[in-house]
Amino acid sequence: LVQWRLRCVAGVRGLQACWRGWCARMLLRLNRQAAARLQSWHRRRTARREALEHMVQTCSARRQAFVRMQSRWRGLQVRRCYADDLERLRRARERKKIVLRKAKLLEVGRSLSPHSGSGSLKQRAAAAAAA
Repeated sequence: LVQWRLRCVAGVRGLQACWRGWCARMLLRLNRQAAARLQSWHRRRTARREALEHMVQTCSARRQAFVRMQSRWRGLQVRRCYADDLERLRRARERKKIVLRKAKLLEVGRSLSPHSGSGSLKQRAAAAAAA
């Protein structure tokens, strides 16, 4: 009876060890599967986020390029629209410069004329040049 009990105890211990091993292996497998599932989810989520960020960056760069092109085009259109007005203003400025130059020459010529003012012609020319 004692030997039988010792054999049974050894058998029961073997069975318990097998059961504990099986439970440990199952727990390890479940943990491994959960980790794999979590890593897969994380990879998919990261890939989705990176793709979305890339799309946003691409769209932002494209939008900035379009805004630049549009502003340049608008500037060109405005310059074309007002080009004739600017040309008229430039011509008026040139005419004004010419008129002022002629008036200055006439003023200098009047001051240099022998019939106006006192002093010799050379003195009046020097005074006009200094002025």
